[in-house]
Amino acid sequence: MVENTDPKIMIVGCGPGSPELLTRAGSRAIRKADVLVGTARLLDTFAAENQEKIRAGANIEAVLNTIAERCKTQKVVILVTGDPGLCSLAQPVLRRFGLSACKVLPGISSVQVAFARLGLDWLDARILSAH
Repeated sequence: MVENTDPKIMIVGCGPGSPELLTRAGSRAIRKADVLVGTARLLDTFAAENQEKIRAGANIEAVLNTIAERCKTQKVVILVTGDPGLCSLAQPVLRRFGLSACKVLPGISSVQVAFARLGLDWLDARILSAH
C-alpha cells in the first residue's frame, strides 16, 4: 500500500474531543496546519491563535468550497469528533477531494472510550447512528 505522504488535506479524528486523548500524530498535524476546519467546540479546544478557523455547520457544501480554496496554498486540517469513518465530515471531504488528496488520521474513538469507561468488551457491539 502506498501512503499519501504529502496530502493537501488532513482529516484528524479527535475522539471525544479531549486534548489528552488526541494521538501524537493528530496533535502534530494540528500544530502544522494553517487552516483548521471543525465544530466550534473542536476549534476552541485545538486551534492556535495564528491558525485560520473555519466553522463547520449545516451548510457542508459551503465548507467544502472553502476547503477547496484554502487547500490550494495552505495546509488544511479537518477536525472530526468520534471516529472519522463513522458519520463525520470526513466522508463528504473524501467524496469531494478523493483519497489521493487526503490523509485520514484516526484517533481514539468515542466507542472505545465508552466501552473502556464501562469496563466492557465490545466484541459483539453493533454501532448505530442516531444522527
